[in-house]
Formats: sequence, C-alpha cells, structure tokens
Amino acid sequence: MSNVLTFEQLPNAVTMLTKEVSELKSLLIQKQAESPTKEAEKLLTIKEASEFLKLTVPTIYIRVSRNELPYMKQGKRLYFSSTEVMENTNNSPLHKRQNKDNDFESQLKTIFHYLQEHIATASMVSVETGIPQKNICRYKRDLEKMGRLWEIKKKYCKETGFKAWYLTTNPLNAPFDNQTKLF
Repeated sequence: MSNVLTFEQLPNAVTMLTKEVSELKSLLIQKQAESPTKEAEKLLTIKEASEFLKLTVPTIYIRVSRNELPYMKQGKRLYFSSTEVMENTNNSPLHKRQNKDNDFESQLKTIFHYLQEHIATASMVSVETGIPQKNICRYKRDLEKMGRLWEIKKKYCKETGFKAWYLTTNPLNAPFDNQTKLF
C-alpha cells in the first residue's frame, strides 16, 4: 500500500510536499484571519462595576439614569461591559456638571426636530433618539409652556402598548382650537 519512491523521484516528491505544506499554511492563516478567536467579554454586576470604577452603587444608578454609563438590562438587573465602561470613562469629562447645560440644549433640540417630522409618544421618541424618557417628559413640559408642543391624540403607543399622547412640534399638525373663534 505504501508508495515506494526511487532516488530520481525524490526531488519531485519533496517539491510537491513543500508546495502542499505552503498551501495548507496559507489556508490556516486565512481561516484565522476570517474568524478571530475572541474571549467572551466579562459582564459586571452593579457591585462589580462600582468596585471597578471606584464609585458607590447609588452613583452608578445616577449615571445610568443620566445615560452616562452604557449598560444592559436583563430582567431587573443591570450589567455592564467592562470594555465599554472603560472606553466610556476614558472619554467622559471628570466633572459632568460642566456639560449639563449643553446636554439640555442638545437634547431639547433633538426632541424638537424629531417631533417636527414625526408624530410620536414620549416612549417612541426615547427609542428613536436615545434620550431617556424621563428627560423627554421634562422637555415636553417646557415645550408646552412655550407653546411649541401639542398633544394630538391619545391612543395605544406602538412601543409600550399602553394608551399615551401622541405629540408634535409641527404647527401644521397641531389640533385646531375653537377657542380662538369665540371672540
């Protein structure tokens, strides 16, 4: 069953083997480049994240509510990606209060412009813009006081399934007011 090589056939056999080995090597390199082996990323609990960041647990909750820390939620528990938390803390300023006014203005503008083109509930705006819903409720109140936001209709929200007001900042979509014709 074994092939017997003569001395004259040996150089051709070595050349063929060398070529096949180099082809196998290039295939292995290509395969490794296509699917790099990556360790599963470590998810931190809130307690581990507080130890990792050297912050108290209540401070972590505050930063999560302000959308300052990236997190994942499973059930009622919060989890944090160690690499995302590191990247986020490296890019964020030490004194968050310095950017508070800028964040307020940019979020207000984002909501205003989104509602110019869409009629949506606060939950829908939150999903589309990434702004926390509690912030949207504050901005909604401020825009209503300025006369720049209108509640169009109350019907089931596409995001939550509960009844909610659909909002707009576009005057063309504002509901008609019979009060102005009384005088």
